[in-house]
Amino acid sequence: MSLPEVHLAGGTCAEAIRLVPVAAAMRAQGLLAPVLLAGGADPTDVSRTYISLGLASDETLSAGADLATAVGRYDKLWAARTPAAVLVSGDNLAAALAAYWRRIPVLHMDAGRRSGTPMADGVDADRRLLAQVTTVHLTAAPLTAMNLLDESVVAGDVLLTGGTAVDAARMMTARLRAAGTRAPTGCCWSAWTTRTTSRSARRCSTWPPATTTWT
Repeated sequence: MSLPEVHLAGGTCAEAIRLVPVAAAMRAQGLLAPVLLAGGADPTDVSRTYISLGLASDETLSAGADLATAVGRYDKLWAARTPAAVLVSGDNLAAALAAYWRRIPVLHMDAGRRSGTPMADGVDADRRLLAQVTTVHLTAAPLTAMNLLDESVVAGDVLLTGGTAVDAARMMTARLRAAGTRAPTGCCWSAWTTRTTSRSARRCSTWPPATTTWT
Protein backbone atom coordinates (compact mmCIF):
# COMPACT_ATOMS: atom_id res chain seq x y z
CA MET A 1 0.00 0.00 0.00
CA SER A 2 1.43 3.35 -1.04
CA LEU A 3 1.96 6.10 1.50
CA PRO A 4 -0.17 9.28 1.38
CA GLU A 5 1.60 11.99 -0.58
CA VAL A 6 2.23 15.43 0.87
CA HIS A 7 3.33 17.98 -1.72
CA LEU A 8 5.82 20.57 -0.46
CA ALA A 9 5.47 23.57 -2.74
CA GLY A 10 8.57 25.73 -3.04
CA GLY A 11 8.09 28.93 -5.02
CA THR A 12 11.29 30.74 -4.01
CA CYS A 13 14.76 29.88 -2.81
CA ALA A 14 13.87 30.96 0.74
CA GLU A 15 10.83 28.69 0.78
CA ALA A 16 12.86 25.75 -0.53
CA ILE A 17 15.41 26.14 2.28
CA ARG A 18 12.67 25.79 4.88
CA LEU A 19 10.92 22.88 3.19
CA VAL A 20 13.89 20.52 2.81
CA PRO A 21 14.23 19.66 6.55
CA VAL A 22 10.52 18.82 6.65
CA ALA A 23 10.81 16.55 3.61
CA ALA A 24 13.84 14.82 5.14
CA ALA A 25 11.96 14.28 8.42
CA MET A 26 8.94 12.84 6.59
CA ARG A 27 11.14 10.38 4.73
CA ALA A 28 12.85 9.35 7.96
CA GLN A 29 9.49 8.74 9.67
CA GLY A 30 8.18 6.65 6.80
CA LEU A 31 4.53 7.53 7.39
CA LEU A 32 4.08 10.02 4.55
CA ALA A 33 5.58 10.37 1.07
CA PRO A 34 6.96 13.91 0.64
CA VAL A 35 6.94 15.27 -2.90
CA LEU A 36 9.13 18.35 -3.44
CA LEU A 37 7.76 20.80 -5.99
CA ALA A 38 9.86 23.46 -7.70
CA GLY A 39 7.73 26.33 -8.94
CA GLY A 40 7.49 30.10 -8.90
CA ALA A 41 9.15 32.62 -11.18
CA ASP A 42 12.39 30.61 -11.44
CA PRO A 43 11.89 26.89 -10.75
CA THR A 44 15.53 26.21 -11.69
CA ASP A 45 16.78 28.20 -8.71
CA VAL A 46 14.35 26.37 -6.43
CA SER A 47 15.58 23.01 -7.74
CA ARG A 48 19.21 24.02 -7.21
CA THR A 49 18.41 24.95 -3.64
CA TYR A 50 16.92 21.52 -2.99
CA ILE A 51 20.03 19.90 -4.49
CA SER A 52 22.38 22.01 -2.39
CA LEU A 53 20.69 20.57 0.71
CA GLY A 54 20.85 16.97 -0.48
CA LEU A 55 17.43 16.42 -2.05
CA ALA A 56 16.01 16.81 -5.53
CA SER A 57 12.69 18.14 -6.74
CA ASP A 58 10.16 15.46 -7.63
CA GLU A 59 8.14 17.75 -9.88
CA THR A 60 9.37 20.90 -11.62
CA LEU A 61 6.67 23.23 -12.84
CA SER A 62 7.00 25.67 -15.71
CA ALA A 63 7.84 29.20 -14.64
CA GLY A 64 4.88 31.30 -13.58
CA ALA A 65 5.76 34.88 -12.77
CA ASP A 66 2.23 36.14 -12.10
CA LEU A 67 -0.28 34.74 -9.64
CA ALA A 68 -2.83 33.52 -12.18
CA THR A 69 -0.23 31.61 -14.19
CA ALA A 70 1.30 30.05 -11.09
CA VAL A 71 -2.12 28.95 -9.81
CA GLY A 72 -2.79 27.32 -13.17
CA ARG A 73 0.50 25.40 -13.04
CA TYR A 74 -0.30 23.93 -9.62
CA ASP A 75 -3.91 23.20 -10.57
CA LYS A 76 -2.83 21.26 -13.66
CA LEU A 77 -0.43 19.16 -11.58
CA TRP A 78 -2.97 18.40 -8.87
CA ALA A 79 -5.67 17.51 -11.37
CA ALA A 80 -3.46 14.59 -12.42
CA ARG A 81 -1.68 13.89 -9.15
CA THR A 82 -3.80 14.82 -6.16
CA PRO A 83 -1.96 14.75 -2.81
CA ALA A 84 -3.39 14.13 0.64
CA ALA A 85 -2.19 17.59 1.69
CA VAL A 86 -0.11 20.52 0.48
CA LEU A 87 2.56 22.23 2.58
CA VAL A 88 3.45 25.80 1.65
CA SER A 89 6.02 28.08 3.22
CA GLY A 90 6.23 31.84 3.48
CA ASP A 91 4.10 33.73 0.99
CA ASN A 92 3.31 31.00 -1.57
CA LEU A 93 -0.24 32.17 -2.16
CA ALA A 94 -0.51 30.55 -5.60
CA ALA A 95 -0.02 27.02 -4.30
CA ALA A 96 -2.37 27.62 -1.39
CA LEU A 97 -5.15 28.93 -3.62
CA ALA A 98 -4.80 26.10 -6.11
CA ALA A 99 -4.92 23.50 -3.33
CA TYR A 100 -7.90 25.20 -1.67
CA TRP A 101 -9.90 25.19 -4.92
CA ARG A 102 -9.07 21.50 -5.33
CA ARG A 103 -10.29 20.89 -1.75
CA ILE A 104 -6.82 19.73 -0.69
CA PRO A 105 -5.87 20.55 2.94
CA VAL A 106 -3.31 23.36 3.15
CA LEU A 107 -0.61 23.46 5.82
CA HIS A 108 1.18 26.80 6.05
CA MET A 109 4.69 27.04 7.50
CA ASP A 110 5.85 30.40 8.88
CA ALA A 111 2.22 31.41 9.15
CA GLY A 112 1.11 34.63 10.79
CA ARG A 113 3.91 36.91 9.64
CA ARG A 114 2.77 40.51 9.35
CA SER A 115 4.84 43.59 8.55
CA GLY A 116 2.65 46.02 10.44
CA THR A 117 3.71 48.89 8.18
CA PRO A 118 1.62 50.85 5.62
CA MET A 119 4.34 50.30 3.01
CA ALA A 120 3.61 46.56 2.98
CA ASP A 121 -0.19 46.65 3.00
CA GLY A 122 -0.33 44.68 -0.26
CA VAL A 123 1.92 41.94 1.07
CA ASP A 124 -0.02 41.70 4.31
CA ALA A 125 -3.28 41.51 2.37
CA ASP A 126 -1.95 38.48 0.49
CA ARG A 127 -0.85 36.92 3.78
CA ARG A 128 -4.31 37.41 5.28
CA LEU A 129 -5.85 35.80 2.20
CA LEU A 130 -3.44 32.89 2.57
CA ALA A 131 -4.58 32.50 6.16
CA GLN A 132 -8.21 32.27 5.00
CA VAL A 133 -7.50 29.23 2.80
CA THR A 134 -5.13 27.47 5.23
CA THR A 135 -6.26 24.39 7.13
CA VAL A 136 -3.42 24.22 9.68
CA HIS A 137 -1.24 27.23 10.55
CA LEU A 138 2.33 26.33 11.58
CA THR A 139 3.86 29.34 13.30
CA ALA A 140 7.52 29.97 14.11
CA ALA A 141 7.07 32.29 17.11
CA PRO A 142 4.44 33.25 19.70
CA LEU A 143 3.99 36.68 18.10
CA THR A 144 3.02 35.20 14.73
CA ALA A 145 0.58 32.88 16.44
CA MET A 146 -0.98 35.86 18.22
CA ASN A 147 -1.31 37.68 14.88
CA LEU A 148 -3.52 34.87 13.63
CA LEU A 149 -5.59 34.75 16.81
CA ASP A 150 -6.10 38.52 16.56
CA GLU A 151 -7.52 37.92 13.07
CA SER A 152 -10.04 35.41 14.49
CA VAL A 153 -8.31 32.28 13.24
CA VAL A 154 -9.54 29.29 15.28
CA ALA A 155 -7.02 28.63 18.05
CA GLY A 156 -7.12 24.87 17.48
CA ASP A 157 -5.88 25.39 13.91
CA VAL A 158 -2.74 27.24 15.04
CA LEU A 159 0.34 25.27 16.07
CA LEU A 160 3.53 26.81 17.43
CA THR A 161 6.21 24.69 15.77
CA GLY A 162 9.27 26.92 15.47
CA GLY A 163 11.19 27.46 12.24
CA THR A 164 13.33 25.14 10.13
CA ALA A 165 16.12 27.49 9.02
CA VAL A 166 18.52 26.18 11.67
CA ASP A 167 17.74 22.59 10.64
CA ALA A 168 18.58 23.52 7.05
CA ALA A 169 21.85 25.09 8.20
CA ARG A 170 22.80 21.90 10.00
CA MET A 171 22.01 19.82 6.93
CA MET A 172 24.17 22.08 4.80
CA THR A 173 27.01 22.01 7.32
CA ALA A 174 26.94 18.21 7.44
CA ARG A 175 27.10 17.98 3.64
CA LEU A 176 29.99 20.42 3.43
CA ARG A 177 31.96 18.62 6.12
CA ALA A 178 31.35 15.25 4.48
CA ALA A 179 32.61 16.65 1.18
CA GLY A 180 35.56 18.39 2.82
CA THR A 181 34.37 21.75 1.52
CA ARG A 182 34.70 25.04 3.34
CA ALA A 183 31.51 26.70 4.47
CA PRO A 184 30.43 29.51 2.12
CA THR A 185 30.27 33.04 3.41
CA GLY A 186 28.06 35.99 2.58
CA CYS A 187 24.36 36.58 2.44
CA CYS A 188 23.38 33.04 1.60
CA TRP A 189 25.24 31.38 4.43
CA SER A 190 23.79 33.97 6.79
CA ALA A 191 20.35 32.94 5.52
CA TRP A 192 20.99 29.32 6.41
CA THR A 193 22.43 30.02 9.83
CA THR A 194 19.85 32.38 11.28
CA ARG A 195 16.15 32.09 12.00
CA THR A 196 15.34 35.42 10.38
CA THR A 197 16.24 34.49 6.79
CA SER A 198 13.46 36.02 4.75
CA ARG A 199 15.46 38.88 3.26
CA SER A 200 18.87 37.26 2.83
CA ALA A 201 17.70 33.87 1.59
CA ARG A 202 15.97 35.36 -1.45
CA ARG A 203 19.42 36.17 -2.80
CA CYS A 204 20.59 32.56 -2.62
CA SER A 205 20.14 31.96 -6.34
CA THR A 206 23.75 33.16 -6.61
CA TRP A 207 24.94 30.11 -4.65
CA PRO A 208 25.71 27.31 -5.30
CA PRO A 209 27.08 28.22 -8.74
CA ALA A 210 25.87 26.23 -11.72
CA THR A 211 29.26 24.53 -12.05
CA THR A 212 29.22 23.14 -8.52
CA THR A 213 29.07 19.34 -8.29
CA TRP A 214 27.50 17.86 -5.19
CA THR A 215 28.16 14.30 -4.12
